[in-house]
Amino acid sequence: MGQWQFHTPDGVSDLLPRECSAKRQMEQRLRQVFQCRGYQEIETPGIEFYDVYAAGSGAVPQEGLFKFFDHQGRILCLRYDGTVPTARVAATLCQTDPLPLRLSYIGNMYRYNEFGGGRQRAFCQAGIELLGSESPAADAEVIATAIAGALAVGIEDLQVSLGQVAFFHGILAEWEISGELAEQLPHLIDSKQLVAIEELAAQLALPEKARRVLLKLASSMMTEDDLT
Repeated sequence: MGQWQFHTPDGVSDLLPRECSAKRQMEQRLRQVFQCRGYQEIETPGIEFYDVYAAGSGAVPQEGLFKFFDHQGRILCLRYDGTVPTARVAATLCQTDPLPLRLSYIGNMYRYNEFGGGRQRAFCQAGIELLGSESPAADAEVIATAIAGALAVGIEDLQVSLGQVAFFHGILAEWEISGELAEQLPHLIDSKQLVAIEELAAQLALPEKARRVLLKLASSMMTEDDLT
C-alpha cells in the first residue's frame, strides 16, 4: 500500500510554475481570438454519461474512453473531446437560441489508450463549434479562426489539412469496405497508425492505389493527383 503516492499515472504529468504560466497565457490568447470572432465560451463537465459518446457517429472509439460507474450502476466516462459535449449542450440547453450558434471551449480531455510518442492521456484542448449553418462561408470562418488561433500562440509554420466525410464514405463504397473495418479505419487514419493501415489494406487485399490513398490520408499530404 502507498507505493505510488509520489508518482503520477502513465500518460499524465504535473505542470510546474513556468509551464503552467505559459499554458495560461496561451489559453488567454486563444480566448481573445475566439471572443473577437463572436464565439462564446462554455464549460462542460469533466464527467459525461457514456451514452453521450455512444450515441454519436462512431468517431469516438469505446476503447479510448476512461469508463466507470456511478452509484446507480450507470456507465460514466471522462470527457474525451470538446465537440461531443458541445453538441449535447447545443441540443439541450441552447435548443431555442437563434442559429447559427458560435461556441468555444478550453479544457482538459482524457483518452485511455493514446499516450506515448508525445501524446498524453490527459491534455488541454481548445476549439470552436459553429452550429446551424451549412454555408461554405461557415467552413471558411472556422478555418480562418483556427489559423488565427495558431498564429496567436506563436505557431507560424503550419499546414491546414481539410477533410470531407462524403469523400471518405465514397472511397469506402468504391473499395467495398463496410462493417467493423469501416468503423476502425477512420481511427487509424486520424491517429496516423501507418503500420496498422498497411496491415488492414493487406487483410482486405486492396489494390496498390487504394493503399497509397489511405497512407496519404493518414499523413495529411494527399492531393488531387493521388486519386488519378
